[in-house]
Amino acid sequence: MNTKMSKFGEIIYWSGLIIFALLFIFPFIMMITGSFSDTRTIVPRKNFWIPEYIYYGNYKNFFSNDKALSWVKNSFIYAIVPVITGTFINTLVGYILAKKNFKGRNFLFLLYISMMLVPSQVSLVPNYVMYTTVFKFTDSYLAILVPGMWSISNMFLMRQYATTLPDSIIEAALIDGSGDFYTFFKIIFPMVKTPVAVMGIFAFLAYWNIYLPVLIYMNDPGMYNLTVGVGTMVQLDGNYGMQMLGAVICMVPVFILYVFCQRYFVEGISLTGLKG
Repeated sequence: MNTKMSKFGEIIYWSGLIIFALLFIFPFIMMITGSFSDTRTIVPRKNFWIPEYIYYGNYKNFFSNDKALSWVKNSFIYAIVPVITGTFINTLVGYILAKKNFKGRNFLFLLYISMMLVPSQVSLVPNYVMYTTVFKFTDSYLAILVPGMWSISNMFLMRQYATTLPDSIIEAALIDGSGDFYTFFKIIFPMVKTPVAVMGIFAFLAYWNIYLPVLIYMNDPGMYNLTVGVGTMVQLDGNYGMQMLGAVICMVPVFILYVFCQRYFVEGISLTGLKG
């Protein structure tokens, strides 16, 4: 009896998992098939996940657009540069706040914590005024790359992780004549590669899909990224097939990143629970 019940429970368990998996996979299937569908055939047909015929016009129209390659290039610039600069600065600041004793360190840390409590919408208008009137960052990569150089939440994450590192290693390095920067780059940085990788992955995801800052700071369509560029194309002609194509193109790098770095996604969830 128990064996039958356990098998029945296992069937229910796996059936539920398969159903939920199909529910999550179904939109991606629609997205891919829709990118190979003519817009005129998407809405009328009943089986909208199966194209009536393979249509390459969406891809031809997209890549024949003189701005399309610029959007692809801009997407990688907006995503990769903050990964490099942000992970370095956030790691360095987190390490300093955790391991360096200086006057005002606790006050500075509390100031960072208080900034985390401020909704991003509150600072949207002041940031816009500052970047457009003071620094003249309109239609400039700097409007996206400068704010991407730091993240209060990532600084907090690195600070909490750095507090778990033994002081004896740092003290031994200093006794051996190692300077602060050498200690950080050669000893500390390799020890924190897991949270650094997590920060880099989530920074890439955030800036690859960035939308609002690009929309408000970039007046030149040549400075758009894929997210904004494809969105404007869809708004102009209401091409659902083009919209599906844009979603596919935006999804491909994220999918590749997840395939090769999925263990860091799991570790990232656990790292967000670190407590000092």
